[in-house]
Amino acid sequence: MGKTKKLGLLGLLVAMIVTGIWIWQTRFVNTQPFADLKPEDIRQAAVEMYPPGKSFNLSQEDTEQLVSLLNRITTGPKDHSYRNYNGQVIVFTLVRLDATQFTVQPYGPCLIIDGVGYRAEEDDCAALNRLASWQPEALAR
Repeated sequence: MGKTKKLGLLGLLVAMIVTGIWIWQTRFVNTQPFADLKPEDIRQAAVEMYPPGKSFNLSQEDTEQLVSLLNRITTGPKDHSYRNYNGQVIVFTLVRLDATQFTVQPYGPCLIIDGVGYRAEEDDCAALNRLASWQPEALAR
């Protein structure tokens, strides 16, 4: 085998390894998408609940609790299985100081961030649901 062929095969092998590492990191490695989020970065946090079709803003104290919960959430690979579930939908809309906003929906073992589902710990999703469900506005009939 000639030197050129060996270098070509070596280059191909390196490219395959780099591609494999990239695919593994983007599809299978867990991330903490809100690890750097701080309460002081948030201008407003709102909740929408369906059913019953209620929406309200969170207090500063509850926004701080929401950010604390989001800080610890770890997401896994993309997962759109939430589309197969039925139940209440809770949508948190957070507006940053620069007026950009994002949405977070805890739904079963998935966390939906700006419309993209990711696998997440069910306990973390349940904690977000509890935060919204126990607000006075949510409990009022």
